[in-house]
Amino acid sequence: MGSRRMIGIFVLRLLMAAIVAVTASCVLAQDQSEDQELDVAFQQIQIAEDEKVYAMPEVTEAVPGSYRVGTTDITIERHDEMFSFKAVTGTTERVQWVSDTDKYGRFVYNADKKQFERLSNSVRIEMEDYSKLEVLIEETDATSGEAFPELDFALIRLPKETHPAKYVAKISKRDEVKVATVELEEPRQIPH
Repeated sequence: MGSRRMIGIFVLRLLMAAIVAVTASCVLAQDQSEDQELDVAFQQIQIAEDEKVYAMPEVTEAVPGSYRVGTTDITIERHDEMFSFKAVTGTTERVQWVSDTDKYGRFVYNADKKQFERLSNSVRIEMEDYSKLEVLIEETDATSGEAFPELDFALIRLPKETHPAKYVAKISKRDEVKVATVELEEPRQIPH
């Protein structure tokens, strides 16, 4: 009878340890998921003096679900090898489809225009001194750039691997950069 009791206590302790381990890993996974979502999803970007857009997560970081971003409801769904980003602002609904093989398909949603727009791999910056552009390119993820001092801006080209919104956030903290904004291009419209 004593050995049965010892086995029962051992099994009970083993079950309790398993429950504690599973609970801790679930809480950790939830915290990591929330951190990832907050770090990546829907970064607000200034593209003009009075115009802001929200960057959609990259396909590799997209988490299906429903989100509220400013005055817009956004739903991310996976459909076989495609992701759909549906944005509803007021009574207007827009859908942007992205293939899961298009890992560099980066889009923003413009709530004022109520449309999706594709990010280009160029960034527009304004600097105090454009002679420092080459140093900026060498010290960051940029591949090349060209200054237009008479127009008071420079264009920087980025490799495909570098997300333009993340790059803008990083270089905006540098002293020599007055303003940094992403460049947009119109996406292909796919009927839904």
